[in-house]
This record gives sequence, C-alpha cells and structure tokens, in this order.
Amino acid sequence: MARGDLFRPFSLRFSLKNEQHIKILQRFNDKKLNGGRVKNQIVMDALEMYFNDLENKNGTKEDKLVTKDFLEQRLEKFKQECKEETLRELLRIFVGSRMLGQPFMAPSPTGKQGTEEIIQDGRQI
Repeated sequence: MARGDLFRPFSLRFSLKNEQHIKILQRFNDKKLNGGRVKNQIVMDALEMYFNDLENKNGTKEDKLVTKDFLEQRLEKFKQECKEETLRELLRIFVGSRMLGQPFMAPSPTGKQGTEEIIQDGRQI
C-alpha cells in the first residue's frame, strides 16, 4: 500500500479579516490551551464532537445552546431554590418544635456525640 493511500489531506483556512477566525487561530496556536497536542488531533476531536452532536440531535437545532449566561441563570435559580428550601425546613423545625412545646436540641460545641444542650426560651438547660 502506498503512503498516499493512508492519509487524505484537508485544508483549513482562517480569514484574517474575520475577528472570530483570528481569535480561534490564536487559541489554536497557543501551547497552553492545546496542551501541546498535535493540531491535527485538535481538529479531529472538534469535528468528531460536532458530528456526534448533530447525530444526537438528528440534525435539528431545537435544543438551546449552552452559554455562560444560560449556566449563570441556572446556577442562580438553583441557589434560590436551595435557599428557599433551607429556610422552609428551618422554619418547620423551629416552629414545629415550639408549637409542640418541645425544647430545641442543639449539638454541643465540643462535638462529642451523646452530649447535647437543651435551649429553651433562649436559656441553656
């Protein structure tokens, strides 16, 4: 088998008039970002990810693109939900124990198991 049968050439051109192309070219050439990997492998990985994504979506673009703003919104929503749930749970614990007339059991600051302090009306018992 001749050497030419093993490889197929592929050209990749960057337009120096297009700012997006310039940024990608700079990243492409940055050794810190590509970890010293061969440029051919970077292109192959990118093409593989692109075509796998197309196959998984069946060629549709209905799914939302994951952007930084989208992730930040999801994170804020998650933080808010956690905060609300924690407050509801604390309210349920404190109000529920007060309504039942049970003192609040707080763990001792020494961290020893089995030793707990009882706090009732702001006083330790």
